Amino acid sequence: MKILITADMHGNLELLDKIKEFYDIHLDAGDALVPEHILDIKKIISVRGNSDYYSKLPMERLLTYDNKTFLILHGHTFDVKYGLERLINYAKLKNVDYCIYGHTHIQNVFIKDDITFINPGAIINKPLEYAIYEDGKITLKKE
Repeated sequence: MKILITADMHGNLELLDKIKEFYDIHLDAGDALVPEHILDIKKIISVRGNSDYYSKLPMERLLTYDNKTFLILHGHTFDVKYGLERLINYAKLKNVDYCIYGHTHIQNVFIKDDITFINPGAIINKPLEYAIYEDGKITLKKE
């Protein structure tokens, strides 16, 4: 299974078309600024970020793929721009394998306490930043 991981699109849906990777699922860590019916049409599983003012999307999602548990959230409620300790503690409490977050617009992958934390970067940046999950491996991409 191949999963596209994005965050912080800020309404730039047309930039997604520049991503030429084939993927089975698209997970987004919020600040999409895209109407929910469009997310549904494009089959993007997203959460509400701090810029998604009128969204009815959930603040977080717990999903299972490849027998692994993924926590998806934006990160602003954990002040990730000022440190990751609160996010790390929350992910440990949720007992997940992967924690996908955004908000900082900075790509990052690290492992702490057997949890892989993934910030795919931002779609608004040039180059476009995103991540790919495939067979348990995370690859950060820039196009």
